[in-house]
Amino acid sequence: MHDSMTYPIQGLRVLIVDDTADSRQIAAAILRRQGVDQLFFATNGEEALHAALEHQPDLILLDVIMPGMDGYTVCRTLRQQPDFRETPIIVQTGIENMEGLAEIFAAGATDFIRKPLQAGELVARTTIHLQRVAMQRLLQDKQRQWQQELHTARAMQSLILPNSEQCAALEAAFQVELAVHHQPCQSLSGDLWGVKALSQTRMAFYQVDFTGHGILAALNSFRFHSLTQRELVPSDDPGAYLTALNHALYALLPRQHFATAWYGVLDTQAETLSYATAAHTQPLLLCNGAQPLALNGHGYPLGAVRNATYETITIDFPAQTTLLLYSDALIEGWSHGKEDALHRWCALESMQHSYAETNVKAFLHHLINHWITMPESQALSDDLSLLMLRRKTAAILCQKGG
Repeated sequence: MHDSMTYPIQGLRVLIVDDTADSRQIAAAILRRQGVDQLFFATNGEEALHAALEHQPDLILLDVIMPGMDGYTVCRTLRQQPDFRETPIIVQTGIENMEGLAEIFAAGATDFIRKPLQAGELVARTTIHLQRVAMQRLLQDKQRQWQQELHTARAMQSLILPNSEQCAALEAAFQVELAVHHQPCQSLSGDLWGVKALSQTRMAFYQVDFTGHGILAALNSFRFHSLTQRELVPSDDPGAYLTALNHALYALLPRQHFATAWYGVLDTQAETLSYATAAHTQPLLLCNGAQPLALNGHGYPLGAVRNATYETITIDFPAQTTLLLYSDALIEGWSHGKEDALHRWCALESMQHSYAETNVKAFLHHLINHWITMPESQALSDDLSLLMLRRKTAAILCQKGG
């Protein structure tokens, strides 16, 4: 490990531009003793420009007074090129008056060294700039590594969500329509949703929203997924299932971390929906000819209270009925967090378009397009996820069957 204030400069490239051979050799000898082993040379301005393009130096030590193109012109020319806008350029000069130094910096120089060269000054000036370059290089490498790791984590997180083939199979098996929207506010999400067949006539579906967002929330979503795939697979009793999940998550989650959740079971034979909620947003039940109905329910967030229990509520869920699940980011970006604004919008849509006649994917797309026009939604500060489920009409069932 290197000291927190120093960075290795070996391997960094330095271009020395001076029309005097002795000056080039002295500067090179001093820099080599400091560990700079990639040195390149130019004897005039034209050579300097060619050498800079060829070797892409990390620092340029530039004499001002040279025959032909002087150091001012070299400096201005390099600064006009994107590759050299940030490259440290240390000018060697005998000028000491303020007007002359101002001209040097106006040409684009980063720093200056007085001539004749003094070893201590050359070492001090070049070292500080080379270490800054080394630090920036290290930060860029770390950032690339971080981005690669985030890319891998995003890919892993997408794998724990149901894919389109799995959703299509459930749609066909249970004669329902599914539509989802999943939008992290950062690279990773703390929102999670799932659907699963429990039997030939029962399917479970859920939505979970962990506190916070980003890496910590995503790690908790992985914990949740692992738990539901091994120890606590979805069951047909929503209240008992959330109770078991809460008990497990209370031991797993870090303190002050918890999740809101909604878990439901659709029984197509009994035409019912059983559900339990853990402090989640209230889903909307959408039926043709009726006002949107917010499904009530009570319960502590998962992982917040050790011995919390959850109630199962059962309602009728006939054909043509639609359920809209959403995380609280939808409400936070909708008319200053007012749920009734969402209810009014859905009610207006039901007056203009029959729920049963509108494809749920088109409906959800229309909803998102309306949501993103609101000023509150522009700075998404939380993960957004929505899940719509609709039982198909009798007419659609007959059409599909024959």
